[in-house]
Amino acid sequence: MTPAAQEWKSQQQAKFLWHANPRLDLLKKVLNSEDNWLNQVEAEFVERSVKRKNFNTRRNWGVAIAVMLGLGTGLVFSLIGQRDALIGQIKADRQAAEGNLPHLEASLASLRAAKSLKDWPGYLSLFKPDPKLKIQVTKTLHKVAYGVRERNRLEKHQGTVIGLGISPDHSRIASVDTTGLICLWDRSGKLLNHDCFQGPEGWVLSVSFNPDVSSLATITASVDSDGGMGADSIVTLGLWDLETQQQVELNQGLRGWAWEVSFSKDGEQLASKDGSDRVSWWNLLGEQISENQFKGEPQFSMLDKIYSSDGKTATFPEHKRFPSSYKNTLVLDNPSEPSDITIETNHTWIEIAVFSPDGQQLITAGRDGIIRIWDFKANEVTDPSDTPKVSYSSDEVSLDSLDTTLFSGCHSRIIDQVISSPNRKLVATSATDGNVCLWDSDYNELAKFKGYANGAMDVRFSPDGKLLATAGLDRIAKLWDVETKEQVAEFNAQEKYRVLDLNFSRDGKQLAMVDNDQIVRLWKIESFDDLMVRGCNWVRDYLENNPNIEESDRHLCDNVNK
Repeated sequence: MTPAAQEWKSQQQAKFLWHANPRLDLLKKVLNSEDNWLNQVEAEFVERSVKRKNFNTRRNWGVAIAVMLGLGTGLVFSLIGQRDALIGQIKADRQAAEGNLPHLEASLASLRAAKSLKDWPGYLSLFKPDPKLKIQVTKTLHKVAYGVRERNRLEKHQGTVIGLGISPDHSRIASVDTTGLICLWDRSGKLLNHDCFQGPEGWVLSVSFNPDVSSLATITASVDSDGGMGADSIVTLGLWDLETQQQVELNQGLRGWAWEVSFSKDGEQLASKDGSDRVSWWNLLGEQISENQFKGEPQFSMLDKIYSSDGKTATFPEHKRFPSSYKNTLVLDNPSEPSDITIETNHTWIEIAVFSPDGQQLITAGRDGIIRIWDFKANEVTDPSDTPKVSYSSDEVSLDSLDTTLFSGCHSRIIDQVISSPNRKLVATSATDGNVCLWDSDYNELAKFKGYANGAMDVRFSPDGKLLATAGLDRIAKLWDVETKEQVAEFNAQEKYRVLDLNFSRDGKQLAMVDNDQIVRLWKIESFDDLMVRGCNWVRDYLENNPNIEESDRHLCDNVNK
Protein backbone atom coordinates (compact mmCIF):
# COMPACT_ATOMS: atom_id res chain seq x y z
CA MET A 1 0.00 0.00 0.00
CA THR A 2 2.86 2.38 0.82
CA PRO A 3 4.04 2.74 -2.84
CA ALA A 4 0.44 3.38 -3.95
CA ALA A 5 -0.05 6.04 -1.26
CA GLN A 6 3.19 7.76 -2.20
CA GLU A 7 2.30 7.72 -5.92
CA TRP A 8 -1.10 9.29 -5.16
CA LYS A 9 0.64 11.91 -2.97
CA SER A 10 2.98 12.88 -5.75
CA GLN A 11 0.39 12.83 -8.57
CA GLN A 12 -2.67 14.13 -6.63
CA GLN A 13 -5.10 12.40 -9.02
CA ALA A 14 -8.22 10.43 -8.04
CA LYS A 15 -7.37 7.60 -10.39
CA PHE A 16 -4.57 6.50 -8.06
CA LEU A 17 -6.93 6.04 -5.09
CA TRP A 18 -8.03 2.59 -3.95
CA HIS A 19 -11.81 3.28 -4.06
CA ALA A 20 -12.29 0.10 -6.11
CA ASN A 21 -9.74 -2.03 -4.27
CA PRO A 22 -11.31 -4.92 -2.28
CA ARG A 23 -8.77 -4.33 0.58
CA LEU A 24 -10.19 -0.87 1.26
CA ASP A 25 -12.77 -2.12 3.79
CA LEU A 26 -9.98 -3.76 5.85
CA LEU A 27 -7.84 -0.61 5.72
CA LYS A 28 -10.88 1.45 6.80
CA LYS A 29 -11.18 -0.71 9.94
CA VAL A 30 -7.46 -0.18 10.67
CA LEU A 31 -7.87 3.58 10.18
CA ASN A 32 -10.72 3.72 12.72
CA SER A 33 -9.12 1.35 15.25
CA GLU A 34 -7.05 2.24 18.31
CA ASP A 35 -4.23 0.09 16.95
CA ASN A 36 -3.72 2.30 13.89
CA TRP A 37 -0.33 1.53 12.37
CA LEU A 38 -0.78 3.77 9.30
CA ASN A 39 1.53 6.75 8.81
CA GLN A 40 0.15 10.17 7.90
CA VAL A 41 0.36 9.72 4.09
CA GLU A 42 -1.16 6.24 4.25
CA ALA A 43 -3.96 7.41 6.56
CA GLU A 44 -4.81 10.31 4.23
CA PHE A 45 -4.69 7.94 1.25
CA VAL A 46 -7.14 5.52 2.88
CA GLU A 47 -9.47 8.35 4.00
CA ARG A 48 -9.55 9.87 0.50
CA SER A 49 -10.20 6.42 -1.05
CA VAL A 50 -13.17 5.81 1.31
CA LYS A 51 -14.68 9.21 0.44
CA ARG A 52 -14.22 8.54 -3.25
CA LYS A 53 -15.93 5.17 -2.95
CA ASN A 54 -18.90 6.74 -1.10
CA PHE A 55 -19.18 9.44 -3.76
CA ASN A 56 -19.19 6.90 -6.57
CA THR A 57 -21.80 4.80 -4.75
CA ARG A 58 -24.14 7.81 -4.33
CA ARG A 59 -23.65 8.81 -7.93
CA ASN A 60 -24.40 5.31 -9.22
CA TRP A 61 -27.54 5.07 -7.09
CA GLY A 62 -28.68 8.43 -8.36
CA VAL A 63 -28.25 7.34 -11.94
CA ALA A 64 -30.03 4.06 -11.24
CA ILE A 65 -32.95 5.82 -9.54
CA ALA A 66 -33.22 8.31 -12.38
CA VAL A 67 -33.25 5.49 -14.90
CA MET A 68 -35.88 3.59 -12.92
CA LEU A 69 -38.02 6.69 -12.57
CA GLY A 70 -37.73 7.29 -16.27
CA LEU A 71 -38.60 3.71 -17.07
CA GLY A 72 -41.41 3.73 -14.52
CA THR A 73 -42.92 6.89 -15.96
CA GLY A 74 -42.63 5.44 -19.44
CA LEU A 75 -44.23 2.22 -18.23
CA VAL A 76 -47.11 4.11 -16.64
CA PHE A 77 -47.74 6.06 -19.83
CA SER A 78 -47.49 2.83 -21.82
CA LEU A 79 -50.04 1.11 -19.57
CA ILE A 80 -52.37 4.10 -19.77
CA GLY A 81 -52.03 4.00 -23.54
CA GLN A 82 -52.90 0.29 -23.60
CA ARG A 83 -55.86 0.95 -21.30
CA ASP A 84 -57.17 3.73 -23.55
CA ALA A 85 -56.73 1.55 -26.64
CA LEU A 86 -58.63 -1.32 -25.03
CA ILE A 87 -61.45 0.99 -23.91
CA GLY A 88 -61.58 2.45 -27.42
CA GLN A 89 -61.92 -1.05 -28.89
CA ILE A 90 -64.70 -1.91 -26.43
CA LYS A 91 -66.58 1.24 -27.39
CA ALA A 92 -66.08 0.51 -31.09
CA ASP A 93 -67.44 -3.02 -30.62
CA ARG A 94 -70.46 -1.58 -28.79
CA GLN A 95 -71.21 0.78 -31.66
CA ALA A 96 -70.76 -2.02 -34.19
CA ALA A 97 -73.16 -4.23 -32.24
CA GLU A 98 -75.89 -1.61 -32.03
CA GLY A 99 -75.41 -0.72 -35.69
CA ASN A 100 -75.77 -4.29 -36.98
CA LEU A 101 -79.11 -5.33 -35.48
CA PRO A 102 -80.71 -7.79 -36.20
CA HIS A 103 -77.75 -9.71 -37.67
CA LEU A 104 -75.21 -12.14 -36.22
CA GLU A 105 -72.50 -9.49 -36.51
CA ALA A 106 -74.25 -7.63 -33.68
CA SER A 107 -74.02 -10.66 -31.40
CA LEU A 108 -70.33 -11.17 -32.13
CA ALA A 109 -69.45 -7.50 -31.63
CA SER A 110 -71.32 -7.30 -28.31
CA LEU A 111 -69.59 -10.46 -27.07
CA ARG A 112 -66.20 -9.07 -28.08
CA ALA A 113 -66.88 -5.97 -25.99
CA ALA A 114 -68.12 -8.04 -23.05
CA LYS A 115 -65.20 -10.48 -23.21
CA SER A 116 -62.65 -7.64 -23.33
CA LEU A 117 -64.25 -6.12 -20.25
CA LYS A 118 -64.64 -9.41 -18.39
CA ASP A 119 -61.07 -10.53 -19.19
CA TRP A 120 -59.51 -7.18 -18.28
CA PRO A 121 -55.71 -7.79 -18.19
CA GLY A 122 -54.16 -8.27 -14.76
CA TYR A 123 -51.27 -5.93 -15.58
CA LEU A 124 -53.88 -3.17 -16.05
CA SER A 125 -55.56 -3.83 -12.70
CA LEU A 126 -54.47 -0.37 -11.47
CA PHE A 127 -55.98 1.25 -14.56
CA LYS A 128 -59.50 -0.17 -14.68
CA PRO A 129 -62.17 1.54 -16.81
CA ASP A 130 -64.97 3.69 -15.47
CA PRO A 131 -67.79 1.50 -14.00
CA LYS A 132 -70.16 3.24 -16.43
CA LEU A 133 -68.53 1.34 -19.28
CA LYS A 134 -69.73 -1.98 -17.88
CA ILE A 135 -73.26 -0.57 -17.57
CA GLN A 136 -73.10 0.58 -21.19
CA VAL A 137 -71.87 -2.82 -22.37
CA THR A 138 -74.63 -4.49 -20.33
CA LYS A 139 -77.17 -2.28 -22.10
CA THR A 140 -75.72 -3.30 -25.47
CA LEU A 141 -75.83 -6.99 -24.52
CA HIS A 142 -79.48 -6.56 -23.53
CA LYS A 143 -80.33 -4.72 -26.74
CA VAL A 144 -78.67 -7.44 -28.79
CA ALA A 145 -80.35 -10.22 -26.79
CA TYR A 146 -83.77 -8.81 -27.63
CA GLY A 147 -82.96 -7.35 -31.04
CA VAL A 148 -80.95 -9.95 -32.95
CA ARG A 149 -83.07 -12.29 -35.06
CA GLU A 150 -80.40 -14.12 -37.07
CA ARG A 151 -79.53 -17.34 -35.24
CA ASN A 152 -77.10 -19.10 -37.55
CA ARG A 153 -75.53 -18.88 -40.98
CA LEU A 154 -74.81 -21.86 -43.22
CA GLU A 155 -72.16 -21.16 -45.85
CA LYS A 156 -71.15 -23.67 -48.51
CA HIS A 157 -73.01 -22.92 -51.74
CA GLN A 158 -71.33 -20.88 -54.45
CA GLY A 159 -74.44 -20.38 -56.57
CA THR A 160 -77.93 -19.11 -55.80
CA VAL A 161 -79.77 -21.25 -53.26
CA ILE A 162 -83.19 -21.97 -54.74
CA GLY A 163 -84.43 -24.89 -52.64
CA LEU A 164 -84.75 -25.38 -48.90
CA GLY A 165 -86.27 -28.21 -46.90
CA ILE A 166 -86.56 -28.96 -43.19
CA SER A 167 -87.11 -32.43 -41.78
CA PRO A 168 -90.29 -32.82 -39.70
CA ASP A 169 -88.28 -33.22 -36.49
CA HIS A 170 -86.11 -30.22 -37.44
CA SER A 171 -82.98 -32.37 -37.15
CA ARG A 172 -81.86 -31.75 -40.72
CA ILE A 173 -81.92 -28.97 -43.25
CA ALA A 174 -81.52 -29.56 -46.97
CA SER A 175 -80.42 -26.89 -49.40
CA VAL A 176 -80.12 -26.93 -53.18
CA ASP A 177 -78.52 -24.32 -55.40
CA THR A 178 -78.80 -23.51 -59.10
CA THR A 179 -76.03 -25.99 -59.93
CA GLY A 180 -78.06 -28.83 -58.39
CA LEU A 181 -75.68 -29.20 -55.45
CA ILE A 182 -77.47 -30.68 -52.41
CA CYS A 183 -76.17 -29.94 -48.92
CA LEU A 184 -77.41 -31.54 -45.72
CA TRP A 185 -76.96 -29.81 -42.37
CA ASP A 186 -77.84 -30.73 -38.83
CA ARG A 187 -79.80 -28.39 -36.59
CA SER A 188 -76.63 -26.71 -35.30
CA GLY A 189 -75.48 -25.84 -38.82
CA LYS A 190 -72.85 -28.57 -39.13
CA LEU A 191 -72.42 -29.93 -42.65
CA LEU A 192 -73.32 -33.64 -42.71
CA ASN A 193 -71.48 -36.36 -44.64
CA HIS A 194 -68.41 -34.10 -44.74
CA ASP A 195 -69.51 -32.43 -47.97
CA CYS A 196 -72.37 -31.69 -50.35
CA PHE A 197 -73.26 -33.95 -53.28
CA GLN A 198 -74.39 -33.35 -56.82
CA GLY A 199 -78.16 -33.50 -57.16
CA PRO A 200 -80.55 -32.83 -60.04
CA GLU A 201 -79.80 -30.79 -63.10
CA GLY A 202 -82.02 -27.84 -63.87
CA TRP A 203 -84.02 -25.49 -61.69
CA VAL A 204 -85.05 -26.94 -58.34
CA LEU A 205 -88.53 -25.72 -57.41
CA SER A 206 -89.18 -27.54 -54.14
CA VAL A 207 -87.64 -30.06 -51.74
CA SER A 208 -89.10 -32.09 -48.87
CA PHE A 209 -87.87 -34.73 -46.40
CA ASN A 210 -89.71 -37.94 -45.74
CA PRO A 211 -90.68 -38.51 -42.07
CA ASP A 212 -87.67 -40.70 -41.18
CA VAL A 213 -85.27 -38.29 -42.91
CA SER A 214 -83.84 -40.98 -45.18
CA SER A 215 -85.14 -39.60 -48.48
CA LEU A 216 -85.50 -36.25 -50.15
CA ALA A 217 -88.14 -35.44 -52.75
CA THR A 218 -87.44 -32.78 -55.37
CA ILE A 219 -89.36 -31.05 -58.12
CA THR A 220 -87.11 -29.68 -60.86
CA ALA A 221 -87.59 -27.95 -64.19
CA SER A 222 -85.18 -28.20 -67.08
CA VAL A 223 -83.52 -25.01 -68.28
CA ASP A 224 -82.65 -23.79 -71.76
CA SER A 225 -79.21 -22.87 -73.05
CA ASP A 226 -79.48 -19.47 -71.40
CA GLY A 227 -80.16 -21.02 -68.01
CA GLY A 228 -83.83 -19.99 -67.90
CA MET A 229 -87.14 -21.82 -67.73
CA GLY A 230 -89.77 -21.63 -70.43
CA ALA A 231 -92.85 -23.28 -71.85
CA ASP A 232 -90.76 -26.21 -73.09
CA SER A 233 -89.20 -26.90 -69.70
CA ILE A 234 -89.69 -30.45 -68.44
CA VAL A 235 -90.86 -30.71 -64.84
CA THR A 236 -89.60 -33.79 -62.99
CA LEU A 237 -90.58 -35.31 -59.67
CA GLY A 238 -87.56 -37.06 -58.17
CA LEU A 239 -86.68 -39.01 -55.06
CA TRP A 240 -83.18 -39.05 -53.56
CA ASP A 241 -81.73 -41.59 -51.15
CA LEU A 242 -79.71 -39.54 -48.68
CA GLU A 243 -77.47 -42.45 -47.70
CA THR A 244 -76.46 -43.55 -51.20
CA GLN A 245 -76.94 -40.02 -52.64
CA GLN A 246 -78.64 -41.61 -55.67
CA GLN A 247 -81.78 -40.43 -57.46
CA VAL A 248 -84.82 -42.53 -58.22
CA GLU A 249 -86.64 -40.70 -61.02
CA LEU A 250 -90.34 -40.97 -60.31
CA ASN A 251 -92.02 -38.98 -63.05
CA GLN A 252 -90.66 -36.87 -65.87
CA GLY A 253 -92.91 -34.48 -67.70
CA LEU A 254 -95.48 -33.53 -65.07
CA ARG A 255 -98.57 -31.85 -66.45
CA GLY A 256 -98.44 -28.13 -65.66
CA TRP A 257 -96.03 -26.46 -63.29
CA ALA A 258 -95.61 -28.11 -59.90
CA TRP A 259 -94.34 -25.68 -57.28
CA GLU A 260 -94.36 -27.63 -54.03
CA VAL A 261 -93.82 -31.21 -52.89
CA SER A 262 -94.35 -32.92 -49.54
CA PHE A 263 -94.32 -36.42 -48.10
CA SER A 264 -97.36 -37.91 -46.43
CA LYS A 265 -97.21 -38.53 -42.70
CA ASP A 266 -96.45 -42.24 -43.18
CA GLY A 267 -93.83 -41.51 -45.84
CA GLU A 268 -95.56 -43.75 -48.38
CA GLN A 269 -96.98 -41.04 -50.64
CA LEU A 270 -96.03 -37.68 -52.10
CA ALA A 271 -98.22 -34.67 -52.75
CA SER A 272 -97.37 -32.02 -55.32
CA LYS A 273 -99.10 -28.70 -55.82
CA ASP A 274 -99.09 -26.53 -58.91
CA GLY A 275 -99.78 -22.86 -59.56
CA SER A 276 -103.51 -23.40 -60.08
CA ASP A 277 -103.90 -24.93 -56.59
CA ARG A 278 -104.21 -28.46 -58.00
CA VAL A 279 -102.88 -31.12 -55.60
CA SER A 280 -101.72 -34.48 -56.99
CA TRP A 281 -100.90 -37.61 -54.97
CA TRP A 282 -98.16 -40.04 -56.01
CA ASN A 283 -96.85 -43.32 -54.74
CA LEU A 284 -93.10 -43.88 -54.41
CA LEU A 285 -93.02 -45.56 -57.81
CA GLY A 286 -94.03 -42.30 -59.50
CA GLU A 287 -97.61 -43.40 -60.22
CA GLN A 288 -100.30 -40.77 -59.76
CA ILE A 289 -102.98 -41.88 -57.31
CA SER A 290 -105.43 -38.99 -57.41
CA GLU A 291 -105.82 -35.32 -58.13
CA ASN A 292 -107.94 -32.60 -56.53
CA GLN A 293 -108.43 -28.88 -56.85
CA PHE A 294 -107.33 -27.27 -53.58
CA LYS A 295 -109.51 -24.42 -52.30
CA GLY A 296 -107.40 -23.16 -49.43
CA GLU A 297 -105.21 -20.15 -48.77
CA PRO A 298 -103.59 -18.21 -51.62
CA GLN A 299 -100.43 -19.74 -53.03
CA PHE A 300 -97.98 -17.29 -51.43
CA SER A 301 -99.09 -18.28 -47.92
CA MET A 302 -98.76 -22.04 -48.39
CA LEU A 303 -95.29 -22.45 -46.97
CA ASP A 304 -95.89 -25.30 -44.52
CA LYS A 305 -97.44 -28.62 -45.44
CA ILE A 306 -99.10 -31.06 -43.04
CA TYR A 307 -101.20 -34.15 -43.47
CA SER A 308 -104.22 -35.43 -41.63
CA SER A 309 -103.88 -38.47 -39.39
CA ASP A 310 -104.87 -40.84 -42.20
CA GLY A 311 -101.65 -39.94 -43.99
CA LYS A 312 -103.42 -39.27 -47.28
CA THR A 313 -105.25 -35.96 -47.26
CA ALA A 314 -102.94 -33.00 -47.77
CA THR A 315 -103.78 -29.59 -46.39
CA PHE A 316 -101.92 -26.31 -46.68
CA PRO A 317 -102.92 -24.43 -43.51
CA GLU A 318 -102.59 -20.82 -42.51
CA HIS A 319 -99.39 -20.49 -40.49
CA LYS A 320 -98.42 -18.18 -37.67
CA ARG A 321 -96.55 -15.78 -39.95
CA PHE A 322 -96.29 -15.51 -43.73
CA PRO A 323 -93.04 -14.19 -45.19
CA SER A 324 -92.87 -12.08 -48.28
CA SER A 325 -89.74 -10.52 -49.67
CA TYR A 326 -88.48 -7.94 -52.09
CA LYS A 327 -84.78 -8.07 -52.93
CA ASN A 328 -83.09 -8.36 -49.51
CA THR A 329 -85.93 -7.25 -47.22
CA LEU A 330 -88.06 -9.81 -45.41
CA VAL A 331 -91.52 -8.94 -44.11
CA LEU A 332 -93.32 -11.24 -41.66
CA ASP A 333 -97.03 -10.75 -41.37
CA ASN A 334 -98.79 -12.23 -38.34
CA PRO A 335 -102.56 -11.85 -38.59
CA SER A 336 -102.90 -11.98 -34.80
CA GLU A 337 -100.40 -9.18 -34.17
CA PRO A 338 -100.78 -5.47 -34.85
CA SER A 339 -97.75 -4.93 -37.06
CA ASP A 340 -95.40 -6.69 -39.46
CA ILE A 341 -91.79 -7.55 -38.67
CA THR A 342 -89.44 -6.12 -41.29
CA ILE A 343 -85.85 -7.35 -41.51
CA GLU A 344 -83.00 -6.21 -43.75
CA THR A 345 -81.47 -9.66 -44.29
CA ASN A 346 -78.16 -8.68 -45.97
CA HIS A 347 -78.91 -11.23 -48.71
CA THR A 348 -78.09 -9.86 -52.15
CA TRP A 349 -81.54 -11.15 -53.14
CA ILE A 350 -83.89 -13.46 -51.26
CA GLU A 351 -84.86 -16.46 -53.38
CA ILE A 352 -86.65 -18.68 -50.87
CA ALA A 353 -87.89 -18.68 -47.28
CA VAL A 354 -89.36 -21.58 -45.29
CA PHE A 355 -90.54 -22.00 -41.71
CA SER A 356 -89.33 -24.62 -39.28
CA PRO A 357 -92.00 -27.18 -38.32
CA ASP A 358 -92.66 -25.45 -34.98
CA GLY A 359 -92.98 -22.05 -36.64
CA GLN A 360 -90.37 -20.49 -34.34
CA GLN A 361 -87.62 -20.18 -36.94
CA LEU A 362 -87.47 -19.02 -40.53
CA ILE A 363 -84.74 -20.12 -42.93
CA THR A 364 -83.87 -17.86 -45.84
CA ALA A 365 -81.51 -18.23 -48.78
CA GLY A 366 -80.55 -15.97 -51.63
CA ARG A 367 -78.34 -15.34 -54.59
CA ASP A 368 -75.30 -14.92 -52.35
CA GLY A 369 -75.40 -18.66 -51.60
CA ILE A 370 -75.71 -18.03 -47.85
CA ILE A 371 -78.42 -19.67 -45.74
CA ARG A 372 -79.55 -17.67 -42.72
CA ILE A 373 -81.60 -18.95 -39.80
CA TRP A 374 -83.85 -16.41 -38.04
CA ASP A 375 -85.38 -16.98 -34.63
CA PHE A 376 -88.72 -15.40 -33.66
CA LYS A 377 -89.29 -17.06 -30.31
CA ALA A 378 -90.76 -14.66 -27.76
CA ASN A 379 -88.30 -13.19 -25.27
CA GLU A 380 -90.80 -12.96 -22.44
CA VAL A 381 -90.38 -15.21 -19.42
CA THR A 382 -93.88 -16.60 -19.81
CA ASP A 383 -96.64 -16.37 -22.36
CA PRO A 384 -98.88 -13.35 -21.90
CA SER A 385 -101.46 -14.06 -19.24
CA ASP A 386 -105.01 -12.75 -19.43
CA THR A 387 -105.07 -11.56 -15.86
CA PRO A 388 -104.54 -8.06 -14.52
CA LYS A 389 -103.51 -9.22 -11.05
CA VAL A 390 -100.14 -7.80 -10.08
CA SER A 391 -98.94 -7.17 -6.53
CA TYR A 392 -97.70 -3.66 -5.87
CA SER A 393 -95.27 -2.29 -3.32
CA SER A 394 -96.41 -0.03 -0.48
CA ASP A 395 -93.70 2.54 -1.18
CA GLU A 396 -95.85 4.84 -3.29
CA VAL A 397 -96.53 8.23 -1.72
CA SER A 398 -99.86 9.96 -2.12
CA LEU A 399 -99.55 13.37 -3.77
CA ASP A 400 -102.53 14.59 -1.76
CA SER A 401 -100.48 14.44 1.44
CA LEU A 402 -97.19 15.73 0.02
CA ASP A 403 -96.01 19.25 -0.66
CA THR A 404 -94.98 18.96 -4.31
CA THR A 405 -92.94 22.17 -4.09
CA LEU A 406 -90.28 19.98 -2.47
CA PHE A 407 -89.54 18.62 -5.95
CA SER A 408 -89.01 21.92 -7.73
CA GLY A 409 -86.55 22.45 -10.56
CA CYS A 410 -86.60 19.06 -12.25
CA HIS A 411 -90.10 18.86 -13.73
CA SER A 412 -91.74 21.43 -15.95
CA ARG A 413 -95.24 19.97 -15.73
CA ILE A 414 -97.50 18.18 -13.28
CA ILE A 415 -95.92 15.47 -11.10
CA ASP A 416 -98.20 12.43 -11.20
CA GLN A 417 -96.23 9.89 -9.16
CA VAL A 418 -93.81 9.87 -6.22
CA ILE A 419 -92.21 6.68 -4.91
CA SER A 420 -89.47 5.99 -2.35
CA SER A 421 -86.70 3.39 -2.48
CA PRO A 422 -86.85 0.33 -0.18
CA ASN A 423 -84.32 1.87 2.25
CA ARG A 424 -86.17 5.24 2.18
CA LYS A 425 -82.98 7.08 1.18
CA LEU A 426 -84.07 7.90 -2.37
CA VAL A 427 -87.23 9.24 -3.98
CA ALA A 428 -88.26 8.99 -7.64
CA THR A 429 -90.87 11.17 -9.33
CA SER A 430 -92.53 11.04 -12.74
CA ALA A 431 -94.41 13.79 -14.52
CA THR A 432 -96.41 14.54 -17.63
CA ASP A 433 -93.35 16.31 -19.08
CA GLY A 434 -91.90 12.86 -19.78
CA ASN A 435 -89.09 13.08 -17.23
CA VAL A 436 -88.35 10.82 -14.28
CA CYS A 437 -86.26 12.45 -11.54
CA LEU A 438 -84.25 10.95 -8.70
CA TRP A 439 -83.89 12.74 -5.34
CA ASP A 440 -82.14 12.09 -2.05
CA SER A 441 -84.03 12.01 1.26
CA ASP A 442 -83.58 15.78 1.62
CA TYR A 443 -85.20 16.31 -1.80
CA ASN A 444 -81.98 17.32 -3.56
CA GLU A 445 -82.06 16.42 -7.24
CA LEU A 446 -79.62 13.61 -8.09
CA ALA A 447 -80.52 12.77 -11.68
CA LYS A 448 -83.02 13.39 -14.46
CA PHE A 449 -83.93 10.49 -16.73
CA LYS A 450 -85.24 11.80 -20.04
CA GLY A 451 -86.74 10.02 -22.99
CA TYR A 452 -90.54 9.95 -22.77
CA ALA A 453 -91.78 12.57 -25.21
CA ASN A 454 -95.44 11.75 -24.54
CA GLY A 455 -95.20 11.57 -20.76
CA ALA A 456 -93.98 9.06 -18.16
CA MET A 457 -96.61 6.65 -16.85
CA ASP A 458 -95.00 4.67 -14.03
CA VAL A 459 -91.80 4.33 -11.99
CA ARG A 460 -90.65 1.54 -9.63
CA PHE A 461 -87.56 0.66 -7.58
CA SER A 462 -86.21 -2.88 -7.56
CA PRO A 463 -86.33 -4.65 -4.16
CA ASP A 464 -82.62 -3.98 -3.55
CA GLY A 465 -82.97 -0.35 -4.65
CA LYS A 466 -80.21 -0.69 -7.27
CA LEU A 467 -82.47 -0.45 -10.32
CA LEU A 468 -85.22 1.93 -11.31
CA ALA A 469 -87.88 0.89 -13.83
CA THR A 470 -89.75 3.55 -15.80
CA ALA A 471 -92.49 3.36 -18.42
CA GLY A 472 -94.00 5.91 -20.76
CA LEU A 473 -96.86 6.45 -23.15
CA ASP A 474 -94.56 5.34 -25.98
CA ARG A 475 -95.00 1.68 -24.84
CA ILE A 476 -91.37 1.44 -23.71
CA ALA A 477 -90.18 0.36 -20.27
CA LYS A 478 -86.61 1.21 -19.30
CA LEU A 479 -84.26 0.04 -16.56
CA TRP A 480 -81.78 2.47 -14.99
CA ASP A 481 -78.78 1.82 -12.75
CA VAL A 482 -79.35 4.03 -9.70
CA GLU A 483 -75.65 4.39 -8.87
CA THR A 484 -74.30 5.31 -12.31
CA LYS A 485 -77.57 6.86 -13.59
CA GLU A 486 -77.07 4.88 -16.81
CA GLN A 487 -79.79 3.05 -18.74
CA VAL A 488 -79.30 -0.71 -18.44
CA ALA A 489 -82.11 -2.22 -20.51
CA GLU A 490 -85.22 -1.51 -22.53
CA PHE A 491 -88.40 -3.53 -23.04
CA ASN A 492 -90.98 -2.79 -25.74
CA ALA A 493 -94.67 -3.53 -25.45
CA GLN A 494 -96.52 -4.33 -28.66
CA GLU A 495 -97.49 -1.42 -30.85
CA LYS A 496 -101.18 -1.32 -30.00
CA TYR A 497 -100.60 -1.62 -26.26
CA ARG A 498 -99.59 0.96 -23.68
CA VAL A 499 -97.75 0.16 -20.44
CA LEU A 500 -99.98 1.10 -17.51
CA ASP A 501 -98.15 -0.38 -14.53
CA LEU A 502 -94.80 -1.87 -13.60
CA ASN A 503 -93.60 -3.98 -10.72
CA PHE A 504 -90.61 -6.13 -9.81
CA SER A 505 -90.82 -9.67 -8.52
CA ARG A 506 -89.74 -10.13 -4.90
CA ASP A 507 -86.33 -11.45 -5.92
CA GLY A 508 -85.86 -8.60 -8.40
CA LYS A 509 -85.21 -10.98 -11.29
CA GLN A 510 -88.41 -10.30 -13.22
CA LEU A 511 -90.29 -7.20 -14.27
CA ALA A 512 -94.06 -7.33 -14.71
CA MET A 513 -95.70 -5.03 -17.26
CA VAL A 514 -99.45 -4.47 -17.38
CA ASP A 515 -100.81 -2.96 -20.58
CA ASN A 516 -104.09 -1.29 -21.42
CA ASP A 517 -105.49 -4.62 -22.65
CA GLN A 518 -105.09 -5.95 -19.09
CA ILE A 519 -102.40 -8.42 -20.18
CA VAL A 520 -99.45 -9.09 -17.89
CA ARG A 521 -96.05 -9.72 -19.45
CA LEU A 522 -93.02 -10.87 -17.49
CA TRP A 523 -89.49 -9.94 -18.53
CA LYS A 524 -86.21 -11.28 -17.18
CA ILE A 525 -83.85 -8.89 -15.41
CA GLU A 526 -80.46 -10.24 -16.43
CA SER A 527 -76.99 -9.35 -15.18
CA PHE A 528 -73.88 -8.79 -17.28
CA ASP A 529 -72.88 -12.45 -16.84
CA ASP A 530 -76.43 -13.68 -17.56
CA LEU A 531 -76.49 -11.73 -20.80
CA MET A 532 -73.10 -13.11 -21.83
CA VAL A 533 -74.44 -16.64 -21.32
CA ARG A 534 -77.55 -15.78 -23.34
CA GLY A 535 -75.48 -14.23 -26.13
CA CYS A 536 -73.11 -17.19 -26.30
CA ASN A 537 -75.95 -19.70 -26.33
CA TRP A 538 -77.42 -17.76 -29.26
CA VAL A 539 -74.28 -17.88 -31.43
CA ARG A 540 -72.54 -21.03 -30.16
CA ASP A 541 -73.62 -23.21 -33.12
CA TYR A 542 -72.48 -20.53 -35.55
CA LEU A 543 -69.08 -20.19 -33.83
CA GLU A 544 -68.50 -23.94 -33.76
CA ASN A 545 -69.62 -24.85 -37.28
CA ASN A 546 -69.25 -21.93 -39.68
CA PRO A 547 -66.02 -22.28 -41.70
CA ASN A 548 -65.59 -18.54 -42.26
CA ILE A 549 -65.31 -17.45 -38.62
CA GLU A 550 -62.12 -15.66 -37.60
CA GLU A 551 -60.12 -17.79 -35.18
CA SER A 552 -60.24 -15.14 -32.44
CA ASP A 553 -64.04 -15.00 -32.65
CA ARG A 554 -64.34 -18.78 -32.60
CA HIS A 555 -63.11 -18.76 -28.99
CA LEU A 556 -65.33 -15.91 -27.74
CA CYS A 557 -67.44 -18.27 -25.64
CA ASP A 558 -64.86 -20.85 -24.58
CA ASN A 559 -65.09 -19.93 -20.88
CA VAL A 560 -68.79 -19.05 -20.81
CA ASN A 561 -71.21 -21.57 -19.33
CA LYS A 562 -73.94 -23.05 -21.49
